[in-house]
Amino acid sequence: MTAWDEAADVPRFRLLGPLEIVSGGGPARITAHKQRTILAMLLAHAGDAVSLPLLVDEVWDGRPPPSAVSNLRTYVMQLRRSLPAPADPPGDRLVTSPSGYLLRLAPGELDLRRFQALVGTARQARSAGDLGGAERAYADALALWRGDAAEDVRLGPTLRSVVAHLDEQRLTAVEDHVEVLLALGRHAEVVERLRLLAVRHPLRERVHGGLMLALYRCGDTAGALETYGHARRLLADELGMDPGPELRRLHEAMLRRDRDLLLPAAGREPTAHQLPLDTHGFTGRDRELAGLDALLGDGPPVIVLSGTAGVGKTALAVHWAHLVRDRFPDGQLHANLRGFDAGGSVPPPSETLRAFLEALGVPSDRVPAAFEARLGLYRGLLADRRVLVLLDNARDADQVRPLLPGSPTCLVLLTSRNRLTGLVAAEGARPLTVDLLPTPQARELLTRRLGPDRAAAEPEAVEEIIARCARLPLALVVAAARAVTEPGLPLAGVAAELGEPLGCLDALGTGDPATDVRTVFSSSYRALGAESARLFRTLGLHPGPEISVAAAAGMAGLPVRRVRPLLAELTWSHLLTEPRAGRYVLHDLLWAYAGELAHAHADDAERRAVAHRMLDHYLHSADAAASALEPRRASITTTPPRPGVRPETFAGEREAMEWFAAEQAVLLACVGHAAAHGFPRHSWRIASALTAFHDRQGRWPDLVAALYTAERVVNDLPARAHLHRLLGHIHHSLGDLQRSVTCYRHSLDLFRRDGDRFQEAGALVRLGESHYAVGDRYLARGAWQQALRILERHGHPGAGPLRARLRAVHGTYEPVGTPASRRFPPC
Repeated sequence: MTAWDEAADVPRFRLLGPLEIVSGGGPARITAHKQRTILAMLLAHAGDAVSLPLLVDEVWDGRPPPSAVSNLRTYVMQLRRSLPAPADPPGDRLVTSPSGYLLRLAPGELDLRRFQALVGTARQARSAGDLGGAERAYADALALWRGDAAEDVRLGPTLRSVVAHLDEQRLTAVEDHVEVLLALGRHAEVVERLRLLAVRHPLRERVHGGLMLALYRCGDTAGALETYGHARRLLADELGMDPGPELRRLHEAMLRRDRDLLLPAAGREPTAHQLPLDTHGFTGRDRELAGLDALLGDGPPVIVLSGTAGVGKTALAVHWAHLVRDRFPDGQLHANLRGFDAGGSVPPPSETLRAFLEALGVPSDRVPAAFEARLGLYRGLLADRRVLVLLDNARDADQVRPLLPGSPTCLVLLTSRNRLTGLVAAEGARPLTVDLLPTPQARELLTRRLGPDRAAAEPEAVEEIIARCARLPLALVVAAARAVTEPGLPLAGVAAELGEPLGCLDALGTGDPATDVRTVFSSSYRALGAESARLFRTLGLHPGPEISVAAAAGMAGLPVRRVRPLLAELTWSHLLTEPRAGRYVLHDLLWAYAGELAHAHADDAERRAVAHRMLDHYLHSADAAASALEPRRASITTTPPRPGVRPETFAGEREAMEWFAAEQAVLLACVGHAAAHGFPRHSWRIASALTAFHDRQGRWPDLVAALYTAERVVNDLPARAHLHRLLGHIHHSLGDLQRSVTCYRHSLDLFRRDGDRFQEAGALVRLGESHYAVGDRYLARGAWQQALRILERHGHPGAGPLRARLRAVHGTYEPVGTPASRRFPPC
């Protein structure tokens, strides 16, 4: 909320959009068209008297009737009665003076004056070099515009001129704001905004120049040059002239790749800017925002935002982080810790540290494998740097502690459903509770989503919706979405639907009525088309944390081209979010609700068929990706995928690595999901396919847990033997040689029981390698001799290299094919 909104009970006059008078009772409208024209004229000339002839000419657009003056005085008298009295000094709001009529306005009562004052503040800040202050002032100024100036007023000649002048002021402020954002290095976030401006104002050279520079700094030189060519053609066609000298100079500088076009900070250490997009139309939370500002004023601390699910912790954290990010010029890091995800997949701190290190510029192959080494590198990189770290949806203090920087110059902002009192006690974290919205702020949120006219038309229904949504922001947003998607449905009907008893969601288990949002979800769900509703239910059976278009299509048994519009409908209906292109996420409450629907609408056989298709998609896709990384590798799939499943295909190693990187958390979740739901073969085979990716990345800890999960449910002897051999290889690579020996012994025993002599020999060779690495040459020699006898008996070509290895067992040992850079020999 800007300073202009500080006194909620002071009347406010709004000209920058639909004409409105807002007082303590909410928005009020003057419905008579001629009175609205008179009010708009008085606001446009705020502080000056408007003459009677000028008003007559404006109201009747230059064609007044004989009774115009008399009629005008009547309209003014009626308008005077509708206007709220000024607070200070008391008296009439609309006064008559010798030179005409004058509207008395206090500072801050008119949005136009506030806009112009903020623009002036922004320009002063920019001139003084305070780009952050300039950006905030421009953003506040432009936020006052709710549409075109006086867009619902009948305009005469004077107001047409005024509105044109105001539109020019607004556009100039937008251009100035964009230039400040570019100077702050926020070029990526202005590209789409500038594209839209270029379409709406094709002859504005500053807009084209800003778009060229933003694209150039984003690395899209071709796009920048194409923008110049498009602008040059437009100017030639419409005005018969070439671009101005400034645009031409910018074009020439890009052609010669002038380094001055890049930001001065381009040569500094890599800076991460990972904050999610700020919530559009963020409303309220004045107390919490002030509390966060006060905590930051005490020095960069650890701040814990806690509260119930759906209360808006994440939206508040992201919004405030955007407000203060200029105080942390060395970057902003963000991670969703998924502490309460419905799928139960919680990333270990080691993986979050890896993501942060890569964001801070550490190449993937330079990230240490050992957790303590990662933590030391992370804290070393952040030492004496001003970085904001936003950790969202934390489960407990143990999940958070390894992610805390060691530098007092960094700020850590946490959100959690738990209070994290251990973190408050031991690390001195500063707690801030996020409660339900106060009723006035809940009303403002709902009014923003519904539109002021629709909310004002049914005020009782608005209050009923607020009450039945328990002032929970998530519930209010979903209820508003239901109303907006059905413009013919009265708000009273929405309120009545919210009162239908459908039970309660059990996921939170707090007993707080603010978390009971099933009725809200169901009203949005029932507005979906039949296929979109079926897909929504289907997604509730996915283990998370996110799902791709191809995976959603496989689960539904539909072609991708049919699933894309269904996902778009779910996203538009706020039942699904798309944080990255083609990757979709269900909020945990919605995920629980979707899963509940799936159990209500489908029997066990139908749900198992969905799970089978999903696991087939991931298994066959992972097998194809692993084969792209290791072409000589034998496939682990023995049967084709279920009908309707179209696994991913990969043109080469790069595509396979990118797919594994995007899907690894999902694949790990699928290992546990398959194990828990009666798909043991999928469990161990998906885990096995992941080794091709993890072998290159060194991300062993997660895979170890997945392999043990699969091993516990697999009864097939060869499968269990392969799993133990993989575990032995991983433990050997991590340096845990005793555990490696144990796993290889299990593998050897299982291969012997299965009667597979060649695999038995392979297990003996690897067991010998681990014995040798421990330093026990006697046991190593015994294992290799047993393996050699098997290989010689069957004439296997591996007998020769193994024989040579045995001859060297008392000298310097280096296994065949071992790179010198590897610490331990391969298994």
